[in-house]
Amino acid sequence: MSDSSNDITKQKLIDDFKTLVQDGEELLKVGADELSKETRDKLSDLVGRARTIYGSVEDRALAQARAADQAIQEHPYESIGIAFGVGVLLGLILTRR
Repeated sequence: MSDSSNDITKQKLIDDFKTLVQDGEELLKVGADELSKETRDKLSDLVGRARTIYGSVEDRALAQARAADQAIQEHPYESIGIAFGVGVLLGLILTRR
């Protein structure tokens, strides 16, 4: 899998997780009257943990993106060579099938 498609997959995962946290918070607000206190507390705890995990995943993804950007800026010719090599290998593999 290429870095750009991997980045897209990571971003999709982050976006989906963010949506999940927001939906959980909304469910907690809307259904608060209909849920027992124990269920509300459990759901609130789960939403809080999900929010913490989301923040951690987002922070790591941003740090990795910054590190990759810095490596490319420090070694532009090597980056171009690696990208070219990967493209040639993928071309060979895909044309053999």
